[in-house]
Amino acid sequence: MTTKQQYFEAVKKLSYNNHKTYSLDDLQQIASNLGMGQESWNGLQKEFQDSLMRGKGYMKYENWDDALQELKHAEEINPFHLGVLMEISESYKQLWLKNASPIDEELAEQYAKRCLQIQPSHERSLQLISSLKAPTNDKGKSKPNWWRKWAALVVLLLVIGNILVLTISKKTQSVTPLDTSDKTSESDMTVDNENISYGNVRVDIRYDNTNKGLKWLIEDSYFQEFEKSFGYTLKMNVLPQGVQLTRLRINVTLFDENRQEVYSQEKQVVSNETYRNDDFIPVVMTLYNEVLPVPKVVSAEVSVTDMKMDILSESYPVSPKKQFAWGVKKPDNMNIEIRERYSKLTASLNKKSSYHHLILEVTNMGKYPITELKVGVSWVNHDPKMVEAIETFLVSPSSTTALKPGQRFILDRTFEVKGYTPEMLQSFGISVTELKY
Repeated sequence: MTTKQQYFEAVKKLSYNNHKTYSLDDLQQIASNLGMGQESWNGLQKEFQDSLMRGKGYMKYENWDDALQELKHAEEINPFHLGVLMEISESYKQLWLKNASPIDEELAEQYAKRCLQIQPSHERSLQLISSLKAPTNDKGKSKPNWWRKWAALVVLLLVIGNILVLTISKKTQSVTPLDTSDKTSESDMTVDNENISYGNVRVDIRYDNTNKGLKWLIEDSYFQEFEKSFGYTLKMNVLPQGVQLTRLRINVTLFDENRQEVYSQEKQVVSNETYRNDDFIPVVMTLYNEVLPVPKVVSAEVSVTDMKMDILSESYPVSPKKQFAWGVKKPDNMNIEIRERYSKLTASLNKKSSYHHLILEVTNMGKYPITELKVGVSWVNHDPKMVEAIETFLVSPSSTTALKPGQRFILDRTFEVKGYTPEMLQSFGISVTELKY
């Protein structure tokens, strides 16, 4: 047995030792006692960070199985890391919502309770456990997702009759590149000290020539201080203004009352998607750090570290409305509008499946903010018979802001329809499978 394997076995036993928690220094001491050197320890910590980042990346795209595989490996290295345990708990919760498995529900609660052993006041864990026990949750008592998707598709076909074939190609738009090669010196930068009505931490936006054309709307900025750590949550929306945005990476830096930097973290907000004027881009970041003494964070600064955008020389045509079905009972005073911005079907390399790149504009046409919205996409062959159905969250409390009345979120995703080439598919449909407000 290698030293690494001995370490995994040793820390696995610690997690059941009278509910005691161990710091990173404690774990390093255990590794050292087993004969692990500093270089090997550093490599193990990089392995931990890589697994955690990959796990979070899979969660972003709702790939819960691969996310759990990566997060469980990170847990092997540090079973007392609050962030890892919370993400595992959230992944199990999402699997439970998807499959209604009581085992997933039990594991979600179990991992959330382990978080509370480390931090008794941990807000996300308290919320997650409460949501599992809430009577308004599905808890697998409603009809299975496949039944709802089928019913939604039938309604959809009856309502709209003949759905558009998936061969719409994207219209080429004339744009003029924005020259951002001349970087503004730090002395030319200004900071917007806008007061916000949410949270307890002021947020400043660092402006320069590289991020002109963006509007920032802060939803929440909240700092929590614990015994040996702290957590900071930032929720906001970024809106392109007269530009087309195709890449955006930001950095959030936390400061104490003496304007000394406490902690910073980067996030890739936009990578391969395309956002236009007044598309609301939701951003949710949670910064967590174990440190002593615990600092008092009083302000945060958001800056752009990488961005690609083009100035629009002309307006885009209005996207056509996309008919959709309600797979759940439509709430009173609530409605949404879906428009199809882009739809293209291509064959996989092995010519045995299809990839459907779909961009939808979803606007809240109701009277209240939408806190959770899940849509289903279904594909039909020429029989006609539904051959694939996939659900995806567009609005989620853990990963987006709420979708307020009049606001528009973008669903930009490529789906795989396994076993069917583009020629074998006739049409696709959209349904709303979950809506909470």
